[in-house]
Amino acid sequence: MSGQVFESVDSFNYSEDPEFQFGLSSILRHAQTKEQSNELELKARCFYYTRKTGTPVDFEAYKSWKQAHPQAEEMEGDENETNPSFTYAEIIDMIQTGKDIPGIKDIPDTVLDVEASTSTKEKRRKPWE
Repeated sequence: MSGQVFESVDSFNYSEDPEFQFGLSSILRHAQTKEQSNELELKARCFYYTRKTGTPVDFEAYKSWKQAHPQAEEMEGDENETNPSFTYAEIIDMIQTGKDIPGIKDIPDTVLDVEASTSTKEKRRKPWE
């Protein structure tokens, strides 16, 4: 299998594909270690790419190619660092201990000082009026 196919698999935009993300989240629930999670994600990428493009991808060959090309792995690691995924229990623990949850915007508790606009339309008449 050529490196072009593997580069194409690597450059496919999985993070923007809701169908892939939904399937991946259900698959990763069963992962117990980080290594197992990484392997399951690679398998899911190969399967999904094959299904979407019709180009078969050999998982073992892709995995060895991926290990031989660390720069592609580094970019993927950066992506995972910016969008970490936490379990429900981890989020509950962060809330209870008062830690900030990454990816959540802080919205200030302020009321806008701008006056509300007045209505310019006539009130609707009720059917019995």
